[in-house]
Amino acid sequence: VHSILKEDDHRFWEENGYLVIPNVVPEPLRNGVVGAIWDHLGVEGDQPQDWHRVSPGGGDESAALITRGGGVRISSHHQALWDTRQYAPIHQIFTEILGTEKLWVSFDRVNMKPPVHPDHPEWESDGLSVHWDLNVEKLTAVPLTVQGILYLTDTDEDQGGFRCVPGFHRRFDRWRQTL
Repeated sequence: VHSILKEDDHRFWEENGYLVIPNVVPEPLRNGVVGAIWDHLGVEGDQPQDWHRVSPGGGDESAALITRGGGVRISSHHQALWDTRQYAPIHQIFTEILGTEKLWVSFDRVNMKPPVHPDHPEWESDGLSVHWDLNVEKLTAVPLTVQGILYLTDTDEDQGGFRCVPGFHRRFDRWRQTL
């Protein structure tokens, strides 16, 4: 198996705590997941005016097809998702970052967040929150955990659900003391 990440990628990872690896998953796999999302939501993906038709859950998000944050309540076991998770280059990238082929795969969710539109304020968010998958008050250091986020369609730099603070893993202790 040949290495996917270059020496510069590893340096960037160590410095910034994230990597952007364009086009690692082929279009047919990405399209399979996109199609599954549109089917689940019952909207036409090629009709942007249709994207806001499914409303996020109001007071009871557990009953909604999609949450205000864009979480699509589709089965994590949908075949299109497994096809993408099991794509060999994805495994290889995580192997190179973590230094082992023995990976524990977890899967959380699929997101589809339509662009902010003045006619649909229910989709707006404050844009300021950064989500942690850890209880930061009880940590003394940031453990090495690696998550992969696969953007299925092209997204402008100022769009999308991923927020990143480059190099934050090196400033964590100082930040935690300000809580």
